Amino acid sequence: MFTRCTDVCPIVTSTIRTALRNGLEDEKVQVHIITVDPEQDTPEAAIQFVEKWNLPSNWSFISGKEQDLRPIWNSYFVNPVNSNGNSKSGVASLKSAMDRRYKVIHTAPVFVLDRDGIARVLHTNPIDPIQLAKDIEIIGTR
Repeated sequence: MFTRCTDVCPIVTSTIRTALRNGLEDEKVQVHIITVDPEQDTPEAAIQFVEKWNLPSNWSFISGKEQDLRPIWNSYFVNPVNSNGNSKSGVASLKSAMDRRYKVIHTAPVFVLDRDGIARVLHTNPIDPIQLAKDIEIIGTR
């Protein structure tokens, strides 16, 4: 995810929150958000994201240098591409005008890891919060 996302990240955040509220002891489930935009996701931006979403203490927003995050992205098949809409030629076009809003094109997988940190289940959009909750419960009891 990334803090300035207006596309899939808010949906995924909301879905995970809903899944955790569906009968799970949600404070025992650790949720780790890994940024796909380390240049913009400063510690301050991460704090604002956590506050904006009123995320509990079992959620963590992980950022850092791209070179440190890339191995994590690669391990989970995430390949973010930055797109800030700037025209390389300097000539304004309709496309560049429409793309002025900063975005990062990325996948949004939600992995459920077991107690040893091994990914056991993968959810992709659209994510069903009820099924996610069931998978978290099943993996958490193993």
